[in-house]
Amino acid sequence: MKTGQMLNTYFWKSASLMNREDKLFYLYLLTNSCTNHIGIYQITKKQIAFELDYSLDTVTLLMDRFTEQYNLIHYNSTTLELAIKKWGEIYSLSLLKEKEIWTIYFQN
Repeated sequence: MKTGQMLNTYFWKSASLMNREDKLFYLYLLTNSCTNHIGIYQITKKQIAFELDYSLDTVTLLMDRFTEQYNLIHYNSTTLELAIKKWGEIYSLSLLKEKEIWTIYFQN
């Protein structure tokens, strides 16, 4: 991610039903040093746990919640790729471009 890239205020709307820990986790997923301009990047659960000072169990629970309950991310444990849904809305990427990226990513 570019240094100093700004989040769209949509972030706070999409996170309005989350508790404090979930908001911190979501903000981390959006802004950590592995992020890029399309919202699909490689990261390990161990790295997330280390940077947030969480246990691996806590990270796994949070990732499951964000995948199943909030439907905001997809994590491939084989390739260690994390994809953030609605990345384009959060970072003002054009909706057409976001749909093209997701179509290409999930065809495999």
